[in-house]
Amino acid sequence: ACWRGWFLHCLLGCAMAFTCRDVVTGLQQIQLGDVDKTTWTEPVLRSAFNQALSLLLLVRPDAAAKKLIHVCVAGTEQVLPAGYSRLLKVVRNVTGASNTPGRAIRMVSMHDLDKADPNWHSTPATSTAYEYVFDEQNPTAFWLYPPVQAGTKVQIEASQSPEPITNLSSDFPVDPVFAQPVKELMLYLMLSDQQGNTNHYNLAMNMLDRKGLAEARVNPANDGKAGS
Repeated sequence: ACWRGWFLHCLLGCAMAFTCRDVVTGLQQIQLGDVDKTTWTEPVLRSAFNQALSLLLLVRPDAAAKKLIHVCVAGTEQVLPAGYSRLLKVVRNVTGASNTPGRAIRMVSMHDLDKADPNWHSTPATSTAYEYVFDEQNPTAFWLYPPVQAGTKVQIEASQSPEPITNLSSDFPVDPVFAQPVKELMLYLMLSDQQGNTNHYNLAMNMLDRKGLAEARVNPANDGKAGS
C-alpha cells in the first residue's frame, strides 16, 4: 500500500514539496515503531538517509539524471563538470546562445573506432561531433569523433551527485518513485545487527530491478540495446 501511495504521489503530483522528512517520518513511526522519536535520533536517521542515497546511486545513477549543456575543450576527450559522477548519454550538438538543437550524436565502441581509424584522435577538429565513445571503467569521461574545436557545445545526460542532506526538511533529492527503495536501504543499514536484515536489501534491489539490469539500462555502451 505504501509503495502504491508513492506512485500515486508521483503520478498526480503534489502542491507541497516532497521532503526527506516525509520518507524518514514514515520509516521511523511504522517500520521502526519509534512513534515518540526517542530511540532513533535525527542525526542517526540523517546519516542513514545519506548512506542509503549513496547506495541507490551506485545501483541506479539514473535516479539523479540531469540534462546539461557541455562546453567542450579542444580534441576528443571530454570530462564531466564537477558534481557529476557518471555519463548517461550524449544526445546532440547544440549551437548559439539559445542552444539550438543540431545533429544527433551516435554512440560507437572505442574498439570499432580504433580499428576503422587508428589516428582518429589526431584528425582535423570540427565544430560538429558525429559520434561518441564511453568507457565503463572511466564513467566521468567521454570521447567525441571527430575531434572538436574548443567551445563546441553538446547536450548530455549525466548523473549528478547530490550534496549530503544536512536538514531532513530539504526536498527529496531524487525522483519520489525511489522513496521506498531508499527506505528499505535505510532499514538495511540501521538494522545491520539483526537476523534477516538482508531482506531489506534484497527488497530494495528487487524494486530497482536488480543491479545488473539497472546498470545495463544506464550504461551508454549499451545505448539502444538494453530493455527498459
